[in-house]
Amino acid sequence: PTVSNFADVAQAESMLVRGELKKAEALVRKVVADPNAPDSTLAAAWTTLGDSLFKQSEAMTAPDQKDEAVAMMKEALLAYMRVVVGFRFEYAYVAKAAFYAGRCFQEIGGAGAADNSTRLFRYVRSRFRGTSWANNARDFDARNNK
Repeated sequence: PTVSNFADVAQAESMLVRGELKKAEALVRKVVADPNAPDSTLAAAWTTLGDSLFKQSEAMTAPDQKDEAVAMMKEALLAYMRVVVGFRFEYAYVAKAAFYAGRCFQEIGGAGAADNSTRLFRYVRSRFRGTSWANNARDFDARNNK
């Protein structure tokens, strides 16, 4: 099961690249539901689930899709935060998950969203200094705080 779960996550990541967002989501949902999956695989699966939901939400641009898009963005936020908090030693995924959690807060908006996104971006900048995620966090935080 360990190898199968890891293969499913890799396949879901490929699906994301091809734009098969719903298929990727369905595949990683099976992985995150497996109590025997190792932490590294779960961190990858939760991050991939967040990516799928984030992209699906961004694609919902019609006014009648606004509520569904926000709900999906909130679910993406939870997936990313699960990685940041629950798998904080899985460094290969934490920086990306923290960055996109910050982006989710920006997209969702509301009370405290700017502070939460800034906090997450600062976390990425300080903990993952010199990475592309740190640079992205700096750029997005600067745009938000003009």
